[in-house]
Amino acid sequence: MATPQLSPGIIVREVDLTVGRSENILDNIGAIAGPFSIGPVEEVINISSEQELISTFGKPLSTDFHYEYWMSASSYLSYGGILKVVRADDTELKNARVGFNTDATFKIKNFDDYNTKASGEYHFAAKTPGTWANGLKVCMIDNKADQIIEVTEIPNTVDVGFAVTTSIDTTIATSVGSTESFTGYLKGIITGINTTTNTVDVKVVSRVSSGGTETQIEYSGGTEYSSIINSSDISFD
Repeated sequence: MATPQLSPGIIVREVDLTVGRSENILDNIGAIAGPFSIGPVEEVINISSEQELISTFGKPLSTDFHYEYWMSASSYLSYGGILKVVRADDTELKNARVGFNTDATFKIKNFDDYNTKASGEYHFAAKTPGTWANGLKVCMIDNKADQIIEVTEIPNTVDVGFAVTTSIDTTIATSVGSTESFTGYLKGIITGINTTTNTVDVKVVSRVSSGGTETQIEYSGGTEYSSIINSSDISFD
């Protein structure tokens, strides 16, 4: 029979060899909850090494005696086995964020909690609570309107995602020292509509030749082959 554990990590077990094998039974399973600096809150995470502990819950800190919990967890892991770790919640915990919600207690504890948040509460938010994200910066590359075009009237049937075209019949530069005559139309996609000001936000995407060949292009202001200069010539498709 098994005897009580004599020292950490050492178990004496009597094994019946008549079965022809020794079952691999993991008895070293522990649990700890503490005020860790990063990681999901109130979610059980299985940790099997000190490196996993650092990656998931951060390095030991002096704040809130965090190092005491961290060293206890690290010491246990040094003997092998699995440690179930939970980051404890606190009323002072909140997520670094940018957005509409001005509530000082705004918090996303974990992925399940994230799924319950209403859309529109924030533009961007840190994955987990804590001061670790206070210095993070977010750069958003605009992929919306290249031009905001004022028109006489916006048809009721027009919506975001519709195409906008304008005819082209001109000579354009294709490379250094080379030009060609182009006949066709410029194509854009509507990304926004304002019926109060009768304006349409358009993302320029390509040129389509009279033969049906479509070439992707980038917007260039003030050029008749890659921007919509005369709004009276545009048509909604």
